[in-house]
Amino acid sequence: MITISVANVKPLEEPALFQLAMDMASPQRREKVLGLRLMADRARSLGAELLLYHALKERGLAFEELRYTYGPYGKPAFLGQDGFSYNLSHSGDYVMLAAAEQEIGCDIQRMGSENMKLARRFFTREEVQSLEALGESEERRDLFFRLWTLKESFLKATGRGLSLPLNAFQIVIGPDGMISPLPYDDGKTYHFAEPQPVPGYRCAVCMADFLEKVECRVVDLREILLLKKE
Repeated sequence: MITISVANVKPLEEPALFQLAMDMASPQRREKVLGLRLMADRARSLGAELLLYHALKERGLAFEELRYTYGPYGKPAFLGQDGFSYNLSHSGDYVMLAAAEQEIGCDIQRMGSENMKLARRFFTREEVQSLEALGESEERRDLFFRLWTLKESFLKATGRGLSLPLNAFQIVIGPDGMISPLPYDDGKTYHFAEPQPVPGYRCAVCMADFLEKVECRVVDLREILLLKKE
């Protein structure tokens, strides 16, 4: 089972809830949050850990007892927990967590206006041509953010992150809806899901070899805080 949780972090900007989240955060997270200047960034950071805490608790794992390890490209995981993989993403007022039994990547993006200058810099020639063919339209805006989230989720699923340039592979969406990252080939077959739980945001999830049933839910961080406090 792949579990996707999305949460609005705006409530954590309220002083009382922010302090409650800080009191319950790990020492590493508190240090990270205090190093952030903007309250919106602090709320996103705290919200990400709360989602992770919640996902671990559902699997009978205690966050406080786990230790981090890092892949060759810096992707975090938990030492001795090969059956639990997770990935986090945030944009605007929302954080997203994808959790599964094997390597997984996810991305969420708030949909504003498409940025063709950014696309020409980071997308492949074929992807840019697909966007330009749509002219200035809602379809082009949707495709821009769809490609962006698919590419980001794939990078994270490989574990390589931005060590693999965004324009080193092309997202090909076939007439049957199948999505492939070409010509990238590491011996694995990557599969994608595109849950859209929040209006105005685009989401994507990627996993190698097998993409099983996906459960997507919107989580209230206030409820997680109250459960954690008990």
